[in-house]
Amino acid sequence: MDTNTTRRQLLRIGTSAAAYAAGAAIVAGCVAVATQAKGEAAAISPGLAKLLADYDRHDARLDHFYETVWNPVCDAHRAELDAIHNRPPLVVEYPSYRHRFDGVSAAGSFSTANKHDVIRCKGIVGVARDKQSADPQWQQLYRAARRIVARVKADERDEARLERKYGFATLRARESELSQPTCEDAQAIRQFPCASIADLRAKLTHLERIGLREADGGEALDLVIAGLDSIEGRA
Repeated sequence: MDTNTTRRQLLRIGTSAAAYAAGAAIVAGCVAVATQAKGEAAAISPGLAKLLADYDRHDARLDHFYETVWNPVCDAHRAELDAIHNRPPLVVEYPSYRHRFDGVSAAGSFSTANKHDVIRCKGIVGVARDKQSADPQWQQLYRAARRIVARVKADERDEARLERKYGFATLRARESELSQPTCEDAQAIRQFPCASIADLRAKLTHLERIGLREADGGEALDLVIAGLDSIEGRA
């Protein structure tokens, strides 16, 4: 499982991507309030200020969950998962064999460390009995493939056991529960009608803070903020 850094970025990228999709509406809001006198100061609308405060409060609660619950569990889980992943790979040799189309394949070996070998072994094991070659050496190949597949499945069972041991299904549900309010707050902030340049600047500052700059390279955001600076006489 990923620690909160990666998962936090994914949540914020998802939120900021939605924000970028709503960028046209935000820029339209800029046009709507651009008639304010240059240099005119205005306070942020109380409704928007509350939404921004709600977002920060919910976001802090989610971060606290990551730091105090998710990360410690992930660290412990990772230590045990690494022990599974670091097991010596199983290597099984097989002889040359004649397949059902009368061709001859060279001898070789399968390894659980080789993804292509694992895929091939699963394919061999999946061959129906009536489709298999009767060649005894092919049957040795089949048995070698079964050993590889059995080892892979054993590792997968151990990984699933760790998932259950550390309760990730419950943790993900809690993460979803805690992240939902931040997503709703972010959407409400985007949709809040700007009554002033101060409102628009507050919305753009919020979008930058939650990761819009990462979503669009920051170019559109920089242009709008520069325009605000000019309107307000800051440039």
